[in-house]
Amino acid sequence: ELLRFGELPDVYVEYDNFSLNNQKHLLDHALAGEPPDIDILSLEHQFCVVLYLTWKLKLPSRPLKLFNSMEINNLIKTNSTAVISWFSDYNTSVRTERISWTGLVSETAAGYIHRLPDSQLDSKDYKELMAPVLQLSKVWFLSDVVRVGQCHALYIAGFDSLGSEIRNTFSSLELDKLGEKLMDVVLLRIAKYLHQDPDTAQVATIPAEVVTEVAARRDRSSTVADTPLTDTRELLKWLTET
Repeated sequence: ELLRFGELPDVYVEYDNFSLNNQKHLLDHALAGEPPDIDILSLEHQFCVVLYLTWKLKLPSRPLKLFNSMEINNLIKTNSTAVISWFSDYNTSVRTERISWTGLVSETAAGYIHRLPDSQLDSKDYKELMAPVLQLSKVWFLSDVVRVGQCHALYIAGFDSLGSEIRNTFSSLELDKLGEKLMDVVLLRIAKYLHQDPDTAQVATIPAEVVTEVAARRDRSSTVADTPLTDTRELLKWLTET
């Protein structure tokens, strides 16, 4: 009625509605509730990340095996009063499952790297998949293990340039752990190269002490991607100089 005479009534403009009545704001209702427990919130976030990546990458994993009994009880609300301590030691099976899962994610995520013309790589999807894993590794106190596994997986997949970028950020302790794994990659690549072409294997000159190591890896040589010998030579050079 007032609008007919050019006058505007006092209207309370709310976040979630327009009303002539002064009602509680939507945020007032949110603030009225109890703040969430930060430990429980972190645990639920971890579980969501595990579920998402397991589903996204189609991993043959059982997510609940990555958490101990106290964490599982809090997740399914059977014992919500229990106190979670991030500094308590996990049992061996949980730690083993977490290392196995993060390694599987690193290997599978490498398949999302695409080669482009002019020897370029599209690693956008790969980095998006690995980012939450690297965050989880800090909460799980497995940062060095995951970083080494990530770098190792890149060399297995033949993406040496990306692997070297990560490798250059490693501490001396991480480099020590990585060195043994990369030496195995070198030997697997040599075994694959020699056994793909019988003629090459016949004329190849290999030190006697290396022959046994290469032969022992023949059955596993298919696990590494085809890689130019120049890349393998550069990797071996780095290993001998480190």
